[in-house]
Amino acid sequence: MNSADLSLVKTKDGSDSLFSARFQDSYHSLHGAIQESQHIFVDKGLDFVAHERSTIKLLELGFGTGLNLLLTLSYAEANPSIQISYQTIEAYPVSQDMIDQLNYTSLISGQWFDEIHQLPWNQVHRILPNLSLVKHLMLFEQMDFVDEFNLIYFDAFAPSKQPMLWQEEFLSLVSRSAKTGALLVTYCSQGAFRRSLIQVGFSIEKLAGPPGKREMVRARKL
Repeated sequence: MNSADLSLVKTKDGSDSLFSARFQDSYHSLHGAIQESQHIFVDKGLDFVAHERSTIKLLELGFGTGLNLLLTLSYAEANPSIQISYQTIEAYPVSQDMIDQLNYTSLISGQWFDEIHQLPWNQVHRILPNLSLVKHLMLFEQMDFVDEFNLIYFDAFAPSKQPMLWQEEFLSLVSRSAKTGALLVTYCSQGAFRRSLIQVGFSIEKLAGPPGKREMVRARKL
């Protein structure tokens, strides 16, 4: 994404995020970028699935600042018996000059941060012995996966900013990409979104959200 469209913002846990003028939304919760991603995607998603299976095919929608991947890499390094195939989709990559301003490497084990942003798109990369990565440069609506993933990080901009990504037509593509028993985790718990997930074949579990967010959703593909 053009750096003119983005501005740096500090969140309450001390970690940075970005505000998009294009979508009029921040990439993370202003109550804390790192604590939000850690709670929703790693603690309630990845760690939960890792107690069910040791090989995980993971889809992230979308890549953004790379924070979810960075936290997943930290988890993978601490849990070498878990094998993770990580695929992420992004239509509007953040420019390198904006990436260079983020403070994640001072707050997390950030040894991979520069690498994951500089790796070519649409290729398979082995980041750790137990984690491979593909970054897909495309619109979410262009994805064409079938019965492939065990875990989905659903991290689009808010329903008020990108409404079609939270509605049944697009969620049917998400459902098609998920294996039976797969989990989807997201920060959103709006009633219309939950009903749409049910319509496309998920059961719904509402969980306590991160600071500043009362609830989140963990959904399982039936």
